[in-house]
Amino acid sequence: MNPIRFDEDGVPRCWCCGAKAFHAKRTFGAKATLGVGALLTKKKMKCLRCNKYNTVGSGQPYEGPVSSKYKDEYEREMRKRQGDL
Repeated sequence: MNPIRFDEDGVPRCWCCGAKAFHAKRTFGAKATLGVGALLTKKKMKCLRCNKYNTVGSGQPYEGPVSSKYKDEYEREMRKRQGDL
């Protein structure tokens, strides 16, 4: 699990694909190992696009998606953003 990323606007993004949509969940490992104590663990942010978990608490700057599958989309977004400026 990698820490969540924040873009220059302060919007949280997935470390793998760069999506902005998340669902707060506890991982299966937290539920299985702690049982009732799982309610005391921090929730992780699960990306709705790639289903990867992002840890919260130590966000890092967003520099583009790690997965090559989503790099083209990110480059189009950056070109569009530079055109708006």
